[in-house]
Amino acid sequence: MENLHLGKPIPRYIIENENLIFTGYWEVPVMSDSEPLFFTRVKLEDDGQYSNAGGGASKLAEIIHNYEHKDLLIGILGVRPNTISGWNYLIIRKDNKDIFVKSYDDATGKVSKTEYSLNEIINLLKK
Repeated sequence: MENLHLGKPIPRYIIENENLIFTGYWEVPVMSDSEPLFFTRVKLEDDGQYSNAGGGASKLAEIIHNYEHKDLLIGILGVRPNTISGWNYLIIRKDNKDIFVKSYDDATGKVSKTEYSLNEIINLLKK
């Protein structure tokens, strides 16, 4: 227990009216000896305080930890179920552009290699 610590918080976003909107939630990895155990979700409340909003996504924490571009990660986009395979897209800032990659590729069990722009994600959501 003495080696447990919190990792870098990752802001969570949604798409609303074709805009990327911060939800007020962060995914915070709980780490042990620099390895992720799981994410816990933290919410910024109206009074400026933070509260625990649940969590436990151990697979996503592991996937992100092993992702080759994890140092470029600036957020997580949550999408509606049944519209795009998977719920989460990682948002990375690469060459001064925000790029979206599916957090889980069913074929490989890792972060997808396919990169999308925000407009491409919006167009996929419209289908």
